[in-house]
Parts: sequence; C-alpha cells; structure tokens
Amino acid sequence: MVRRLAVLGVVVLSSTAMAQEGVGLNTPAGACRSVGARYQARAFQIARDSGKSPDPAVVIPETKRLARVCAETLSTTSGTVIELKTLAELWLYVGDTAKAERIVANLGARQGQSQADRADVLLTSITLANSAADPFAGINAKAEAYVRQIDALSDSVIDRKINAHMSMLGRYEYADIDDGIKDHAQKLLTLARRALELNALPIMPARPARGNQPAVPAVSRAYAIMTSAYSSLARAAGDFLHADSALMILDEAERELVPHYAPATMSFASPRRMYRLVGTTATPIDGKWWINAADGSVVKPGNGKISIVQFTAHWCVPCKKSYEPMNRLMEKYKGKPVESIMATSLYGYIGAKRNLTPEQEVAADREYYTVEHKLSSIVSVNPAQTEQSYKGSNDDRYAVGGIPEIVIIDRKGVIRATVVGWDKGNEARFAAFIDKLLAEK
Repeated sequence: MVRRLAVLGVVVLSSTAMAQEGVGLNTPAGACRSVGARYQARAFQIARDSGKSPDPAVVIPETKRLARVCAETLSTTSGTVIELKTLAELWLYVGDTAKAERIVANLGARQGQSQADRADVLLTSITLANSAADPFAGINAKAEAYVRQIDALSDSVIDRKINAHMSMLGRYEYADIDDGIKDHAQKLLTLARRALELNALPIMPARPARGNQPAVPAVSRAYAIMTSAYSSLARAAGDFLHADSALMILDEAERELVPHYAPATMSFASPRRMYRLVGTTATPIDGKWWINAADGSVVKPGNGKISIVQFTAHWCVPCKKSYEPMNRLMEKYKGKPVESIMATSLYGYIGAKRNLTPEQEVAADREYYTVEHKLSSIVSVNPAQTEQSYKGSNDDRYAVGGIPEIVIIDRKGVIRATVVGWDKGNEARFAAFIDKLLAEK
C-alpha cells in the first residue's frame, strides 16, 4: 500500500532507516544526505508553487547524485559505529549495495561491542536484508532473524528494538503483507508500553494549538509509536474484510491513548471515516475523461451489479500488483452481474514521458491501462488534484488515504467492504465475498 498526499498526488521518497529518529544526521554521512534532502525539498516546492505535481522520477535521481558525490569523500573504514552505520545506509540509498554490505561486514567483525553498538549494526543489517529482497515475496526470513537477535538483547536497547519492528512494519505495510503487519504492530504495542514503564524514550516537545488541532503536552514518543501500531492493526483487520473489527481496534486505541496523546484522534480520523463507509450507500464515480467508457460519464456503483471500485495511479507499484488478479476475477465472473471500476487522476507525467498536456497523459493512461495491463475495467480520469479540488472529489467521498484502495459494493449499492493495499490473499478472499454477495436475495 502506498500512502499518498491526496491533495498533491505525490509519493515522497525518503532514505532508509537512517532517517528514523534523526539517528546519524549529525555525522558526516548524515550531512551528505541532508545535501540531497535540501535539494529535493526545494525542487518539490518549486513544482508545487508552479501548480504542478512534483515528479519524483526527475527529482530523486538528482537527489541521490548529490548525496553520492558527497559520500565519495568519506572513509568507509574509520569512524564510530553510528558514523559508519549511517554511511552504509547512505550508500544503500544511493544504490551501491556492495559498498554498504562491506561497511556492515566490517562493523559486525569489530570486537568488544556494546549492546547499543551491536543493535545499531543489526538495524543496518535489517535494512540491507530488506533492500535485497522483493518486498512482495512475503515474510523476509533473513531480516526477521536480525530482528530476533535485537529482541534478545536487554531493555537497555529498547529504542533499537522499537526501530527494528518499525522498519519491518513499514516494509510489510508497503507490500501489504498482513501477517507481518499484525505481528510487528502487536510487538510494537508491547515494546512501547514497556518503554513507558521504563521512561526509555525521548519526550516529544509540547505543541500549542494550531488551527483545528488541539494543544499537545510534552509526552513520551511511545504514544506516537502506539498510535502507528494501532493504525496498522486496524488496517490488517480491514484487509480481511472486517471493518467492524477495524473500528473496534480504533475505539480501543482511543481509550488507551487519547487521555495522554490527543493527536491520536486525528491520526485515526481518516481510517475511521473510511471504515464507517461500510454499510452506507455508495456515491457515484465521476470523471472528466474515461477509459473504456464515454468521457464525462458518471457511474453509480451497485445498480444491480456487484461493483469493485479501485482507486489507483500509474506510479503506484502495489497497484500494479493488483491488476492481473483483478483481470482474473473479472474473467471468473464474466457474464455475471459483477463489474470493475477504477479511478485515478493526472500527474503531468507517466513513465518516461514528461511535461504532458492533459490530453497527452489521458492517451498515455489509455495505453497503460488497456494495452500494457490489458484491463477491461472502466477507468475514471480526473484533472490533477489540488487542495481545492480534493473536497467533494471521488477520493474525498471514499476517504482515500492510501492506494490501492478497493471498495466492494453490493447490487443494491451498499458498501460492504473497504480494503487498502493488495495482499496475495485478496483474490481468494474477494472471490469468496463476491460469491456470498451474489447469493444474497
């Protein structure tokens, strides 16, 4: 699943675990990463100021080039564990895995390491193991083995234990590996509660009220970690078509967290709104342009058919993973009252094609969806989203916060399930659910 800034349609690409907690940012390698990050921030802001969607495919290569030039001035053998760990992560970020692996191997061979140093080396080993594996292949056994080694250390490194599980949770969230999501989210909750008992994590500074956001007192970072873990557990429940369970998890989370950490309410607002759509009447899907349908159409899901509505984008890798299974589902139910509807918007580019006019991008989208991916679905295409156009849009009405978001609607037009991401088990789960809906009177 790719979380997206809905009003901008941008995937902000970040570095590896080096960015967590700011660890290593005050090292020479951290300074190199900052060189690239400052360029990236400027380039994205310039694009936004000009009313365009930032194009990561153009900005990120230059960001990495600047970081690499800086990294080449640094020694790969001398320095503290944190300095070399951060340098290894920088080399991994810019694409030189072999150099990163050599640095980590040398660190692992150092004698007399403290538990903190050992945990830091293992954290980077987790990052390397994840970078070498296909995120969509399932549970990463090698990375999980490193996590277990960190977990076996004492609570003096509980912050590193938390970072290890956060790293794995982020990985599994992206690829929608629900078993991994549940496992690491539950372990994060346990670790964060333990960290609260030990007062082992930094205190987040107090924040004054801003706009509709309430003031936040200074509290342990553990509460923010627990907020993230509960969100993941709710998402995993929703992915198994249990919106009611997802809402119960969010209710439990608010009871535990909000008395201490008010921002949890806002963090849960988007998924809560999305899961509360289950049981309500689906709203129409509109589009200025359509693929496999007439431009300007407004399609009412349901309408005697079971509708599978998917919010997608050409740059979204997890979305692509859903297309072949969705084609198989449509073939399975060919001749039955089951339809597939997709919704996307313009981004100003597609693949290597840049600076496209709306008409050019729509034509490229048409080729992308119908020729490259052979989708028979009808696809709604709307202009690039802005903060103003988001309100009342398809995305807004369906509370889209991450893509692919897939909504299953029964023949009476009632939303029956909302799933975020594409888990390998979705095809079978969807088929069983569709069969159930077809059998309803």
